Amino acid sequence: MRSIRSRIASRIKRLLHREPDRLSGVKWFSEKGTKPRAILQVSPAVQPNGVLVNFGDQVVYWALTEALTNRNFEVLRVPRTFIAPRRIKSQQPDLFLDLSGFIYSVAHHKDMKSIDAARITGRNARACKKAGAFTATAPQTFGPFSDQRNDPLNMEMVRMFKELDTIYVRDDTSHSHLCKISSDVEPKLKIVPDTAFLYRSDAQAGRALLKQAGIDVESGRPVAGIIPNRQISQRSSSFMEDIKRVIAFLKDEGAEVVLIPHEHGRHGINEKDDQYLCRLISEETGVINLAQERSESYPSSEFELNYIRGIENVIGSLDFLVSQRFHGALRGVSETVPTVTTSWSHKYPQLYTDLTLSPEKFILGGEGATNGSFEQSLDTLAAAWQNRSGTREILKRTVPGIRDRVNQFIDDVTNIHHHT
Repeated sequence: MRSIRSRIASRIKRLLHREPDRLSGVKWFSEKGTKPRAILQVSPAVQPNGVLVNFGDQVVYWALTEALTNRNFEVLRVPRTFIAPRRIKSQQPDLFLDLSGFIYSVAHHKDMKSIDAARITGRNARACKKAGAFTATAPQTFGPFSDQRNDPLNMEMVRMFKELDTIYVRDDTSHSHLCKISSDVEPKLKIVPDTAFLYRSDAQAGRALLKQAGIDVESGRPVAGIIPNRQISQRSSSFMEDIKRVIAFLKDEGAEVVLIPHEHGRHGINEKDDQYLCRLISEETGVINLAQERSESYPSSEFELNYIRGIENVIGSLDFLVSQRFHGALRGVSETVPTVTTSWSHKYPQLYTDLTLSPEKFILGGEGATNGSFEQSLDTLAAAWQNRSGTREILKRTVPGIRDRVNQFIDDVTNIHHHT
């Protein structure tokens, strides 16, 4: 009987420590060479082809990978899932960066599992630190959090803090949110803009794609893009009418309008993702959209990655952008495209503040809007449209300085590892 119990216990232990299937596609490092190694922990939300669901996550990964490679690093991408410490030790990492973007907050619905995310990040960071790596978060948004110090998420965040050498946040508000959880964390905090600012698109290639999609780029009319958000469409009963009003305004102003998805669902071709939403809006309004056509098969990873690069090129070629996706808006302003947004988090007004722009002039529904809807706010849209030339000039002056700050962050984390 004891032998049977022992075998059962051994089997259970192996199952508990078995690496999840989502690690099956990870391209682990080979034998240690002369180059330092970076482990980039990304969102576990991936498409069936292995490409990240959110295009903003993909762009951040691209930007950091290029920056680290240029600094002679090898880069390993892993999803945010528990990795056995022995596996991490075998990779001999010099640097661990968490690229979560915006997951640690009570603002998310329960299905976002912020507590689990903090627990996983803490454990993986601890294993990397024991293996000799410098551990940090890439610049991201944090909070808000509960006012109760014994809140489960707050307690898990404190445990995560202990495993990170430095915590890079995007903005002052995130800094304040983290300090409210624990005063001990403040020495570890540094404010740095999002690394997606480093990604550079090809506007000429973007215009070629627009022309291929049916936009008359030679007409001299300005081209305005709209990036919708499926979560907001599900929360706002007036979503479709608001979108139609925005489209009508832009058309009345003589603009060519195009719908641009900034995610592709993970569960297959029938998921109601931004691709589906763009097709739906297009059917309702007749506006050209850049969503992929429905297909019986899922695109290959190579096709999907080229598609995402094409989307980013289109964003960089626009004359004006209306975005309900944060990284869609960030990509717009980083390419000096005059951009207005809706808002459901402090990260939106903070983005404009960092660019020396007044948030109330670019957030539809007002700076304090929390539900992400357009709130039938066409006055802000009209003013931003009329002043787009002035906005572009401001962005041309401010964006280079922001890129310098992001590059300094990368210089810092790649230099620090030598002293850990």
